[in-house]
Amino acid sequence: MVRLGITVIVILVLLIQSTFIISEGDQGLVLQFGKIERIVQEPGLYFKYPLIQDLIPLEKRILAAESRPKEYITLDKKRLIVDTVSRWKIVEPKRFYNAVRNNDGATYRLNDVIDAELREEIANHNFKDF
Repeated sequence: MVRLGITVIVILVLLIQSTFIISEGDQGLVLQFGKIERIVQEPGLYFKYPLIQDLIPLEKRILAAESRPKEYITLDKKRLIVDTVSRWKIVEPKRFYNAVRNNDGATYRLNDVIDAELREEIANHNFKDF
């Protein structure tokens, strides 16, 4: 009787670990031993091999990246404090995962690019233009 109970519990745990749900605003990457096995972009119930495959959930919606206010120098050497907010979306999950792995890595990279471009653009204009 005890063996039957343990067997049922093991089967239930394996069944729970082998299913996952992708909701409407999400997408997911199924990794097998660290390599991308498949990309799931449609909502629904899906299966994976327990203990072998992992699910990396990713947002499908538009995300926001905010940075702290930074000081920039204009063409006429005046100081300007700018607070930036950018909106972005994961369009290619495989490329996204290979490049930055997660939203924090993407936000960090995106803020670096925006900061550099903004610094260059503000340096080309006088303070009164803003």
